[in-house]
Amino acid sequence: MVHALIAFSYDEVVKAGKAHGTTDEDLMGGLFFYVKVQLVEFSQRLRRFKIGGT
Repeated sequence: MVHALIAFSYDEVVKAGKAHGTTDEDLMGGLFFYVKVQLVEFSQRLRRFKIGGT
């Protein structure tokens, strides 16, 4: 089993957490906010494209 923090930059996770009020020690909180920001940005980029479905 792979730990989720291996897949992401530790510094970016801590930075995202701090931006939302978590502490350096709250890695899971930081990871939550990091992934949330990434998913929101991805969703916003998808909306800019005109993708037709069948």
